[in-house]
Amino acid sequence: MRLAPLVLVVFAFLTASCRQDINELHSRNPWKAISDSHSTTNELIQALRTVKAMKITNEPSKYWSAIANNPRYSVDHRRRAALQLVARHFRRGMTVQQLGSLFDHANWFDSYCEEFSMGAPPPGTGPDDNWFYIIILNDHHFSPAVWFKFTGSLPGTMDDLCKCLKGDPVNSAVHEIRVTDVFSDEPISSNVSDYNCFGVPETNSPPFPIR
Repeated sequence: MRLAPLVLVVFAFLTASCRQDINELHSRNPWKAISDSHSTTNELIQALRTVKAMKITNEPSKYWSAIANNPRYSVDHRRRAALQLVARHFRRGMTVQQLGSLFDHANWFDSYCEEFSMGAPPPGTGPDDNWFYIIILNDHHFSPAVWFKFTGSLPGTMDDLCKCLKGDPVNSAVHEIRVTDVFSDEPISSNVSDYNCFGVPETNSPPFPIR
């Protein structure tokens, strides 16, 4: 019976040591932490900050899209991956069709593509510019959205746009729209300290530049 407290102490020590070893491994290789569905939020945030500090994008876009599309990961984990996919791999001048290829048959947004309809337009919006946005894993409470700017009118319907962004064929010319800029309308977390791991500057008035 007297061994019980000792066993508990040893178990707690081994558990803490194991977690410390995992943290050290993740700090050396942040990609392991990001791809690990069991990583804690803090581990994931630290890994994303490490990746951002590298200032080089040499990982394939499918690294992020595979996580964003995988329901084995938590909603928060998938949202962060989706934002990283855009932040690290979007290039100005991409067509909507190319965005659809980048998203890789995304299942992390539904029919939440809408034209800019409320609030002041983002900085740098010209008279011929328009916007559409997608909401990432919408929970109807606090869900991040990404805005995309294009010039001219929408040559088709919003339904066409959503289908094209998901990689589905459409009959209209919506796939030829060229996106000239991208913004996030709100950071992914209510914790301000998390924002910068997405390259989103802290500011008082959205939308936030995502790059």
